[in-house]
Amino acid sequence: MTQLGSNIGWLMTHFGLTLKQLSQLSGVPLIALQKQKDGVTQKPQPHNLAKLAGVFGITPDELLHSKHVELAKRVKDLPRQEIYTRFEKIEASLEAYRELVKQQVNIGHQLVSVSYDIEQQVAALRERVRELKYTE
Repeated sequence: MTQLGSNIGWLMTHFGLTLKQLSQLSGVPLIALQKQKDGVTQKPQPHNLAKLAGVFGITPDELLHSKHVELAKRVKDLPRQEIYTRFEKIEASLEAYRELVKQQVNIGHQLVSVSYDIEQQVAALRERVRELKYTE
């Protein structure tokens, strides 16, 4: 495991976060985070490092190179409650987003239904026009 992977694991344990929660807090995709934690990613993307470090109030360099003892000194000032509050806000935003998506899906279904009804009416009108042409 790399120092980065070790640090991610230590910080997750220290703050009681799962990989999924850390992904949601940081905005780093879960698969990328898993690869970084496992040491599979040799050169993590700088923007992902910045996002991860920002969650814990440290620099990307500290996240990459610090030992656990150094991290413990650095993050001790960051209250766990702040992390949990951030996570709760993200969860609330996700729930609001899910609700919005559901509404949009419902609107989409309604539009499909209306579109189908219009197509049926147009087809019926075309048939009526043909009937009228033949009866003239």
